[in-house]
Amino acid sequence: MSIVVEDWMQMALTSESNRTTLSSAVSESASWDEEKLVRAAKGGSQTAFEQLVERYEGRVFRLARSVAQNREDAEEIAQDAFAQAFKNLSQFRGDSRFYTWLVRITINAGVMKLRRRRVQVVSIDNEVESEDGAQPCEIEDCRPTPEHWYLQQELQKILTTSMGQLSPGHRAVFQLREVEGFSKLHANSISH
Repeated sequence: MSIVVEDWMQMALTSESNRTTLSSAVSESASWDEEKLVRAAKGGSQTAFEQLVERYEGRVFRLARSVAQNREDAEEIAQDAFAQAFKNLSQFRGDSRFYTWLVRITINAGVMKLRRRRVQVVSIDNEVESEDGAQPCEIEDCRPTPEHWYLQQELQKILTTSMGQLSPGHRAVFQLREVEGFSKLHANSISH
């Protein structure tokens, strides 16, 4: 039994070692490809830049989606980020990976998008220009008047008392028809 366990452990360690070696080889190959593509793109190769976009567009979109509040904004942020990267590619020094630089650009594009979206504050003291000249800004008060509020409260009390006097079946029909908006036939069929 112990020989089998030792053999299995040895296979697992060898497999893990192979995975680590393979993983580092893949990452070295990926960084070499990235460096090569960046150099070519900086040299004017549009194809190389397109390959960089293809490689990172999913990751950039996910990052933009985490910054944005909806899909459309995320798409716009990602597009802006790649446009800025293309425009400023000559400024990429290579001190970090290209993707790291692209992350910073994407976050900045997202922040700029959110800043542009901020609501413009308008003072109610400002006058509004109209055909008749400048007039003070009027804001309608949508709250109910004290009389209307009192009537609503009284109506609510009457309705609650009246519904409490109905049988459970009639109360359900009334609730479904008058409150939920079901038709008379539909409300009757549901309550039975």
